[in-house]
Amino acid sequence: MRNYILTGTPGSGKTALLRWLELAGYAVVEEAATDVIALRQALGVEEPWREPGFLERIADLQRRRHQAAERQGAGVESGLSGPAPSGPGAIVFFDRSPVCTLALSRHLGLPAPDNLLQEVERMRADLHVSAGELVEGERMLRARAESLVEGERRRTGPLAAGRPMAEGERMRADLRAAALSTVEGERVDGGLHVSADGLAEGERMDTGLHVLGAALVEGERMGGRRMYEATVFFVRNQGFVQPTAARRIGLAESLAFERIHEAAYLELGFRLVDVPAGPLEGRGALVLHSLGG
Repeated sequence: MRNYILTGTPGSGKTALLRWLELAGYAVVEEAATDVIALRQALGVEEPWREPGFLERIADLQRRRHQAAERQGAGVESGLSGPAPSGPGAIVFFDRSPVCTLALSRHLGLPAPDNLLQEVERMRADLHVSAGELVEGERMLRARAESLVEGERRRTGPLAAGRPMAEGERMRADLRAAALSTVEGERVDGGLHVSADGLAEGERMDTGLHVLGAALVEGERMGGRRMYEATVFFVRNQGFVQPTAARRIGLAESLAFERIHEAAYLELGFRLVDVPAGPLEGRGALVLHSLGG
């Protein structure tokens, strides 16, 4: 399954384009921010973006929807709509991503919460690791843990059967924690050397804790699937903004937000495909052509 981000400033026609793609047969994961705003307003909060925890709620919902889409690979649940993706070339379009939430935090002048920064860092690490390395990193982890357990079993004999299993799980947990700390930026000696105890008494995994971190933090994904593809479809403004209950922004502010969005994605290394203003069918055709469809 290939996950593509489709984003743009408020009022760009992004949602209409996603509906067009959905009707063309592609699965879509809905935007989290709009749903968070709608729910809070239904609960009586007039301006949810001024409420403490606003960005945390968006980042949490984005992560849960991404996890649901990854777990299923097919089906319709927790924001995944449209036909069930199938086969190795299946494509899912995500209505925004955590990078958009990072851009929103900058636009609002709010500090990015920890859960958002963690998601963005996972995306950064995932983007700069090859698909082959993701699979290899997971294979290395499993092989190393199994080897340690087997070695301990042979050394202590069958009467100590409980010990090697517990030790193996401790080592696996230590390695996972080490990989996570590397991805989160808490690196020691350049990011590859973690404590000897955490890596089974000096058996260091110098060949890529970054690789293991990217694979493990995302749920030990198999098959080399990425969180999101490096190509992002950036739907450009249409020269006007239609206000809604959740969209209280004028054209000038929308254009400023567009620039912040663009800068955030480029900063992380994504490749933007511009979808300029124009008829909906032409925009949809441009997206499909970029996919080779």
